[in-house]
Amino acid sequence: MSAPSDNLAAAERLFEAGITLVAGTDTPNLLLIPGSALHDELRILVDEVGLSSFEALQTATTHAPVMLGRPTAIGSLVDGAGADLIVVDANPLENLNAVR
Repeated sequence: MSAPSDNLAAAERLFEAGITLVAGTDTPNLLLIPGSALHDELRILVDEVGLSSFEALQTATTHAPVMLGRPTAIGSLVDGAGADLIVVDANPLENLNAVR
């Protein structure tokens, strides 16, 4: 799955300019499957926009709560925060598919 080239070019320019990117597939959209679409988006950010795996993961974890004005209330592992935690068999920084 690939985003239109004009969107990719815009994302690349924003990233290169230091603008914080936030992952978030456009659901509800009948062509996108929640969860799966996010993994596709992360892969696109790495393969086609030029982010590292770490930077792509940040778009879906730490950047989103900051943009919502809730940097410690969600998405962080601190007492009282609402957060989901996943344990994976491989290092997602080495292989982004480890979080799939």
